[in-house]
Amino acid sequence: MPQAVPADAEAFVARRIADLTQPVVLFALEWCEFCWSVRRMFAKQGISYRSVDLDSVEYQAANRSGEIRAALSARTSVSTIPQILVGGESVGGYTRADTARNCVTEVAGVREK
Repeated sequence: MPQAVPADAEAFVARRIADLTQPVVLFALEWCEFCWSVRRMFAKQGISYRSVDLDSVEYQAANRSGEIRAALSARTSVSTIPQILVGGESVGGYTRADTARNCVTEVAGVREK
């Protein structure tokens, strides 16, 4: 049975992805090689992004990181990290070889709105 997602964790995720002045949001782990690879792809493509590092000290107390991950998973139907959202929509994670290209295209579309 799926874990109930706390409303404040859902609201946290919604707030992080709602700001279209920074439409690319990377939910990541500081000590994750896959996350590092996505960060390098973004740097190479010149993509600015906001990172939510779920293993940072800020989210360690009271399983806050786990609650946020559950809310993110409920929104995207994916439980792996990293997760990339552009303009509030999931574009995948590390395993999508074309993630950087998709982000460039989607960011351009979001900024035109």
